[in-house]
Amino acid sequence: MRKTFDWYLGAGEDEINAIWDGGLLTLDANVLLDLYRYNAKTREDIVKAVSFFGERVWLPAQAAREFIRNRNRVIVSADKTFSDANAAIDDLRKSYTTAREKLRGYRLMPREGLEEMSEKIEAAIDYASEKIMAAQTAHPEYLKSDPLLDWILTTFDGRLGAEPSQEEWVDIRKSGESRMLAHVPPGYEDRAKDGDQKYGDYLMWRQILEHARTVKMPIILVTSERKEDWWEVQSGKTIGPRPELLEEAAKVSGQRILIYQTDRFLVHALAKIGDQLDESSVDDIREVDAERSSYRYAKSAAVRVTSSDTNTGSGPLETLGTARVEILRPVRSFTATVSLDPPSGWEEAEASAGLLAKPADAPDARVVARVSSSGKIALHVHALGSGQFPPGIYEIVYSASILNAVIRGFDELPPLEDERQTPNAPEGSEG
Repeated sequence: MRKTFDWYLGAGEDEINAIWDGGLLTLDANVLLDLYRYNAKTREDIVKAVSFFGERVWLPAQAAREFIRNRNRVIVSADKTFSDANAAIDDLRKSYTTAREKLRGYRLMPREGLEEMSEKIEAAIDYASEKIMAAQTAHPEYLKSDPLLDWILTTFDGRLGAEPSQEEWVDIRKSGESRMLAHVPPGYEDRAKDGDQKYGDYLMWRQILEHARTVKMPIILVTSERKEDWWEVQSGKTIGPRPELLEEAAKVSGQRILIYQTDRFLVHALAKIGDQLDESSVDDIREVDAERSSYRYAKSAAVRVTSSDTNTGSGPLETLGTARVEILRPVRSFTATVSLDPPSGWEEAEASAGLLAKPADAPDARVVARVSSSGKIALHVHALGSGQFPPGIYEIVYSASILNAVIRGFDELPPLEDERQTPNAPEGSEG
C-alpha cells in the first residue's frame, strides 16, 4: 500500500536532499518576472539560489514564452510604483497642510505645540520623500540595460524545452478544455483568459512531466502561483501542492516532482547553500505575491458569455434570443453583451429581457436590456437587495424590436454597477 500511494505520502528527508543534489530545477514564468518587482537584496538571494543548481536547470517553452511576452509590461509596471509613491507623498503633504491650517484657526490651540508638531511631521514627510527618490535612483533602468535578462538568457542557454507542434496543439486544446470542465488542476482557474492563454498552466505542467519522463530525473518546480488549482487549501491554510498534481506526476513521469512557492524555495535553498537567511527577502516575496493576488482578483473577468442563440420573432423587425452566461466569482451585478444582425433602422429599437434559469441559491434579479445601433444588446443583471450572484451558469432570454420608441444606445450609458463583462484576460496576464 505504501508503494501505491507513495506520491501522497511525500518524500522523506533523504530523498528530498537527493533531489536537491541531483535533480533538475525549473521555474514558472512568474518567478522570473517577479525579479523585476523585488528589491535588490531579494533579487540577489534568488539569483544565488538558482545558481546553486549550476547546469541542473531547465525551462519549459511555455514559461519562457510567457516571460518574454510579459517582461516589458512588468518592467513598466514596477517603474510606475515610484511615481505612485511620490503621488501618495504629495497627497499626504496636501492633507497635512489642510489639517494644519484648520488647527491654526482654533483660537485656543497652543501655538508652540502646533509649531513643534509641524516641524516633526514635515521632517518625517521629507525623509520619506528622500527615501523614495533614493530607491528610484538606485533602481535599474531595465528597458535600457538589463543584466537580469542577460543572466536569464545565459542560465537557460541550451536548457530550454521545445515548442509544441501544430499537431500537439490540437491535443493540448482538447485536453485542456476537458480538464477545465472537470476542474482538473492545474489551469482551470484561468478559464476566463483569452484564446490559448487559458491553457498556459496546463501546457507548462504537461511539458514538465514529459521532460521528467524523458530525462528520467526528478524535478523541483518553483512557482509564485497561489491559486487553488495549484495548492490544497484547508480552512484558509495551504497544506501543500494539490494531490492530483502529485499523483499525475508519479503516473505520467515516474519521477518525484517537488513544488515550492518562491518564498519557501528561497528558505530551503539558502539553508542548503549555508547562507544566512534575510527575513526581509521573504517578506518582500510575500508582499509581491499579495499585491499580485489582489490585482488579479480585482481585474479578473467576472462573467463570460458561453453561447447565445437568436431567431426571428413575430416579424422581420424582431429578434428573440437566449444568452448563456458563466459567472466566475461572486458579484452583485454583471453585464453580458451579445451581437445581433441589425436591419436598417435598428437605432430606433427597444428591448426587454429576463432570467430564464439561474442557480437555486442566486438572489432575485432585475434585468435591463439596451440596444446599440451597431447591432449589440447589453444585458444588465442586478441582484435585488444585498444578495450576490454565486458562480454558475445563468440563462437570459431577451427580445429586441424596432418600434416607435427611441432610446439611446447602451454605449452612451453609464454602467449600472462596477461589474462588466470582460471576456478576455487582463493583457499580459502571466499565469
